[in-house]
Amino acid sequence: MGLASDSLASFPFSTAKLAASPRFCNPISRRIFSDVAGDLTVSVDGQSFLLHKFPLVSRCGRIRRMVAESKDPDLSKLELVNVPGGALAFELAAKFCYGSNFEINTVNVAHLRCIAEYLEMTEEYQEENLIVRTETYLNEIVVKNLDKSLEVLCACDGLDPTVEDVGLVDMCVDAIAINASKEQLVSGLAHLECDVGSGKLRMHCQDWWVEDLSALRIDYYQRVIVAMRRTGVRPESIGTSIVHYAQTALKGIERRHGGAEKRRKTKKSSHSQQWSSDGGGKMMSSRRRHKASSVTYAAS
Repeated sequence: MGLASDSLASFPFSTAKLAASPRFCNPISRRIFSDVAGDLTVSVDGQSFLLHKFPLVSRCGRIRRMVAESKDPDLSKLELVNVPGGALAFELAAKFCYGSNFEINTVNVAHLRCIAEYLEMTEEYQEENLIVRTETYLNEIVVKNLDKSLEVLCACDGLDPTVEDVGLVDMCVDAIAINASKEQLVSGLAHLECDVGSGKLRMHCQDWWVEDLSALRIDYYQRVIVAMRRTGVRPESIGTSIVHYAQTALKGIERRHGGAEKRRKTKKSSHSQQWSSDGGGKMMSSRRRHKASSVTYAAS
């Protein structure tokens, strides 16, 4: 799968069995389409994909409609605009249409869910289409695990507004908060200690997710904190997370500021050296000429 100059033989077709994470493979598609010349060039973000109409229109409602509404009976080119995830996401969706072998994971599921929504890959066109496949992975694998939910939420960056429209951000935010609350309950019960002096129980457990939340962009982070308060995550843990997030953000600002200041000083030093070596005389001469011109103008 690739640019128009690539052949369909470059598709990673395989007869491997299904893995723990969903994989898709259909060797029949290979036999059918590897010997048939592509009849449709799809342009996405400046990249062209030489494909076949049939596997695309059989699963993608948007492409089926574009082909049906075209006034050209021999339509051979389509341009897709504002594609969530860009050419890489479209390539994965096209591989799915061809039955090519690939795996849904926490890195690509957000892109796949959004491109599936964009291409209208619903059950209306084919059973077990890409929207259902990605939703199944999200519900059965991602939302049950705090770490995976965090990874998917980080991957949502850059997929607006589609990622919000399909509810994926809210799904991940709620999953992070719920799983963090559950983890605190379980680990808290395992780390209860009795304070001999007061006779009260104290809880000692470390929230590993405090550091990981710092990878989120600010608006996602704010929504996670609100959800954590709603689900009963301990206030001290939330406070620790906020402090850590602020410190991480400040370090990033300092690094960027330091780099900019260093570049400014380097540029200033370079400019001064250049002026001293060969530009000073010319600059002075220019000033003298300007002064003489001004005097002459005043005298006249």
